[in-house]
Amino acid sequence: MASNSETATLENQTNQSTTGNERVQQLILKFKGKAEWYMRLQRLDDDNVKAIAKELKGDENCEELYLNNNHITTVGIEYLAELLKGNRKLKILELENNPIGDEGIQCLCEVLTCHNILKSLNLSNTGMTYKSGVAVAKMIENTQTLEQLDLRQEESFPPLTVRRITEANKIRKIENLFYSKLSDEEGYRKQE
Repeated sequence: MASNSETATLENQTNQSTTGNERVQQLILKFKGKAEWYMRLQRLDDDNVKAIAKELKGDENCEELYLNNNHITTVGIEYLAELLKGNRKLKILELENNPIGDEGIQCLCEVLTCHNILKSLNLSNTGMTYKSGVAVAKMIENTQTLEQLDLRQEESFPPLTVRRITEANKIRKIENLFYSKLSDEEGYRKQE
């Protein structure tokens, strides 16, 4: 039998979940039919992104999706990746300051390598490391539409990752490519 404190905790979690779902539904209603969906700083999690992606799957108007500064992980990115496979309207995707990590970035890059639709992608401060650098480089080489890519991270990229991305961009020439600086040029030469 559950104690009073366990029951109160469960009720509180249920209320928070319901409130979160209601908040997301209100956001969806607010932006439905509009070209720009500004959902920055909304404490969105992966389940919220699932609802947003489901709504946008049939949306013919949304061209810009701003999901900066939320709590989106690899799971949420998988929902967005499915959306990108069928959406031809979305041109700007902002994911800055989300704990996406390498697996999520790799998932997104795989989809964008085959489905060239975005003009601008912001992956700054998403936990990207050298592991996802190869996927990013491949995406850069194969994308035809991307004009701006922001990869700045709190940590500097290892020199080999910077080299891969730079070499890939020589092939494709993304107009505005931003990434973390090396702490020293000597590190780049040592990796050669």
